Amino acid sequence: MSRTRPRLPNWLNTPQWPPKFNALSKEGPWLPKVTYKGKVGKEITKFSYQPVKKIVFKFDPFHEKVDSIRKFMFHSLSTDILQTNPGVNVKTDIVSDRSEPTVSIQLLTGKKIVLKTENLNALELLEVYNKYISSTAVVKE
Repeated sequence: MSRTRPRLPNWLNTPQWPPKFNALSKEGPWLPKVTYKGKVGKEITKFSYQPVKKIVFKFDPFHEKVDSIRKFMFHSLSTDILQTNPGVNVKTDIVSDRSEPTVSIQLLTGKKIVLKTENLNALELLEVYNKYISSTAVVKE
């Protein structure tokens, strides 16, 4: 008794291929996917150093979860963003004591805010910064 494979129909040669749809291909709303890069770009457009007096990035490059603070530094130290407040003092402390990566922000009002970045990604850091710091910036019209 020999076993033979059942023959499958050749869908490419049938008149149903490609399948016919009753709706037009461009009918209905086209909603683009919101990607991680798109969300980061949206947060970067809101980013401002205007209410900031001093910002200190402190991290150990050999720490397991240092990726988020490095990406946050990359986005926040671009020339366009630094031009929002030319008088801001930016300092980077690189330590080798396996300490938690942190961002310390001193505002012009005298308040000091510390962001512990160990369990946050770069997008969440940008969102928190914009919520508490960039929202206090004065909008020029």
